[in-house]
Amino acid sequence: MKATKLLFASVLLSAGALAQTPPPAAGPADSAGNRQVTFETLDTNSDGRISSTEAKMDSALSAKFSSLDKAGRGYITRAEFQAYQRGADDPSSGARTPSN
Repeated sequence: MKATKLLFASVLLSAGALAQTPPPAAGPADSAGNRQVTFETLDTNSDGRISSTEAKMDSALSAKFSSLDKAGRGYITRAEFQAYQRGADDPSSGARTPSN
């Protein structure tokens, strides 16, 4: 009887640990095998925005977080993230910055 209870407790603890495992930070691989970071994979709580904590899953995004969060709200909108991916300075302009 003790063995059954111990086994049951082990199964419950394992299931709890698995349920708390966060999703991977990168999306599907491109043709070169590089991981593509998407808005959805970074927005882990699905609130429609990327917080500074969520942005830390991508080091390049995290490094530019403050400059991308132009309104200083503490999060990046989908438009700001898309502008970052395009290399644009202003998410509403659609303009590209020159490559360095």
